[in-house]
Amino acid sequence: MREEQPKIAVQIPAWNQAEELVECLKSLQEVPYGNLEVVVVNNGEDNTSEIVRRNFPWVTLIEDGVDLGFCKANNIGFRYCLDHQFDYILLLNGDTKVFPDTISILLGVMQGDLSIAIAGAKNILMENPFYTWGKYGEVKWGPMLVTTAGRYEPDMQQKKPPMDVDWVICNGCMIRARVLEELGLFDEDYFMADEDVEWSYRVKSKGYRTVYVDEAAILHKGSSSVNLANKKKVFSYGYFLGRNPFLFAKKYGKKHQIAMLYFNVGFGIVARILYYLYQNTKNMLKDVYRSNRNIIGAYFRSIYPTLTSQKVFIKGVKDGIKGTLSPEYMYIEIPQPPPVPEPKAPEVPLRTFPQGRKVKFIRWLGL
Repeated sequence: MREEQPKIAVQIPAWNQAEELVECLKSLQEVPYGNLEVVVVNNGEDNTSEIVRRNFPWVTLIEDGVDLGFCKANNIGFRYCLDHQFDYILLLNGDTKVFPDTISILLGVMQGDLSIAIAGAKNILMENPFYTWGKYGEVKWGPMLVTTAGRYEPDMQQKKPPMDVDWVICNGCMIRARVLEELGLFDEDYFMADEDVEWSYRVKSKGYRTVYVDEAAILHKGSSSVNLANKKKVFSYGYFLGRNPFLFAKKYGKKHQIAMLYFNVGFGIVARILYYLYQNTKNMLKDVYRSNRNIIGAYFRSIYPTLTSQKVFIKGVKDGIKGTLSPEYMYIEIPQPPPVPEPKAPEVPLRTFPQGRKVKFIRWLGL
C-alpha cells in the first residue's frame, strides 16, 4: 500500500500585485505534487480577488480586510492551514515563480530531519537569473540589523548540502506546521520586515533548526510591495527597517549587541547622508565641467532634501526604541498622474551588478 503524501499548503499573501500573482500561480500549475493546496490571502484593494476567482478557481482565496501588513495577512493564512491540518506550509511572495522541483526538494530536506522547523530556498533574481536576489540572512546588529547573503551576487550553483543559518528568508521557505502551532505565528508587532528574523530566532531558542537549501530555488522579482510603479500607495519600508531592529534587540539582544546596534544604526544614518551628498557633488562637478552652469543652483537646492532623507528611518528608530507604531509613517501615498496611452516598452538589456568589497560595504550601510 502506497504511503499518502504529506499535505502541503502554498500560502501567498497578496497586496495590490495582481499581475505578478498571475505569473506565480501559473508556475504553481506546473508543480507535479499531488497533495497540494494553494492559499491566497488577499488584503489589497486592486482586482486580485476577481482575477483569482475567474482564472484560478482551484485556488483557496481568503479575504479578511485590507492593508493588514505582511505578518497579520500571513497569520490569517497560517490559522487556516493549521485548522485544515496541513503538514507543511510553503510561504511565497506574489512576485515569485517556483520551479517544478522546488517543493519536492524542500520537502525531502524537512522529512530527513524532524528538528528542522524551516527550510529556505535560494531566491534567484527574476530579471537576470545569472544572479541571486538573496540566499539567507545573517544578523550583524546594524546598520540594518541584518544582511542578506548572496544579495545581487552571481549564482554559483554550488548546490551545497543544507546548512544552518541565522535566519531564513520567508519567501520560498517551507515551514513545519507542527512547530508553527507549538511556538506561535508571526509577531504582528513587526507588521512587516524582520518578522522572519524573529521567528527563526524563536524556534532556534527551542532547539529547532533553520536551514538554507541551495539546491532548491525560486525566481524572485523583489521589492514588489514597496515599488512605486503603478501603485497608489506602498509600504514605507524605510520606517520599518528603522523601527523593527529595536523590537528584535529588546527580545534577543545581549547588552553588547544592543550597544553595537545603537552605534551602527547612528553610523549608518550619517554615512548614508554623506554618501548622498558625495554623489550629488560628484554629479554637479561633472555637469559644471560640461558647462551646464544651471546645475549649481539645483545642487544647493538638493542639500536640504538630502539632509532630511533619513527622516522616516529615524522616526522608525525612535518608535522601535519606545515600542510604538506611528500609522502616519506606515505608507507612502503616490500621486496619481492623469492616464496616458502606454508606449511600446523598449527592450531592456539584462542588468549586471558590480561586486567587491566596496559594494558589500555599501549594501551593509543599507544603500
